[in-house]
Amino acid sequence: MAEETKEKKLDEKKPAQTGSSESLGDKISKLNEDKLAILSSKISGYFSNKSMPREVAWKLLGDEIERLIK
Repeated sequence: MAEETKEKKLDEKKPAQTGSSESLGDKISKLNEDKLAILSSKISGYFSNKSMPREVAWKLLGDEIERLIK
């Protein structure tokens, strides 16, 4: 049952609107090493914090990615 809920949530998510035809993955791949190190650190920190709900971690990570690609 939990798998069905997880799959449903994944299906409901829409691609990020970045304002151009370039994908988010393409934008992330163009980040310099310093920004990639920051992103890696944030990912580790957000998802190793057991008291932080996953939804909050994903939201914070999305905000950080948007900030880094600007």
